[in-house]
Amino acid sequence: MIKPGQTKNLLGFGYDRVLDDYKIVTIIDQKTYIFTFKESSWRESKLIPSSDCFFKERTGTVVDNCMYWIANRFNKEKFILCFDFVNEEYSKLNVPMMLSGLEFNSWLDVSRGELCVINHYPSVDDNLCVCRREIRSGKKIARWDSDPWMNVAGNDDEPVDIRFVCIAKNDEVFVVVRCRSKEEEDNVFVYNKEQNEFIEVLFSSHLKVLGCMTKLM
Repeated sequence: MIKPGQTKNLLGFGYDRVLDDYKIVTIIDQKTYIFTFKESSWRESKLIPSSDCFFKERTGTVVDNCMYWIANRFNKEKFILCFDFVNEEYSKLNVPMMLSGLEFNSWLDVSRGELCVINHYPSVDDNLCVCRREIRSGKKIARWDSDPWMNVAGNDDEPVDIRFVCIAKNDEVFVVVRCRSKEEEDNVFVYNKEQNEFIEVLFSSHLKVLGCMTKLM
């Protein structure tokens, strides 16, 4: 069951609009445990649908009473695991794959009130693409549409590691990158649609000091 100090389990927090109750969901050893605020107690629920998967991020992304995590299978198949806080059921969504046969990394985020997937293709000039759902009937995804592709490397031939990607409220795409050949600090860039390139976000000196302090803690 739930043990004090548990740090490796998946976590999700969402709202059940039918019961008017908030819930916490956690997955430990393929088993699902749910905490309801009205009952103020944990109970065991269903097993996750795939037992041979692992997850990139511990905390997921919540949209419309559902929690989403990107799951990886040991055979390299990726999918999106969805947990519905209302019926407490799992479902699986395909991760949009714009270029078949190439390895890519994915992040989940929310844009324009909808779930979106950000894919990074290291072997294609470190390109990023934001994929959005096209929903035609109910919540069923008819297909994924991709925004225009964004190039992280630009004119710089230096390979980079993309550590994190997110979308801000104004639909701006932020990336945290580090050069692979240099021991440098992470740099933050924001995509400028007019210039069609990523521009570095320069932080003030006191923010840099704060970043150094957090690394020492």
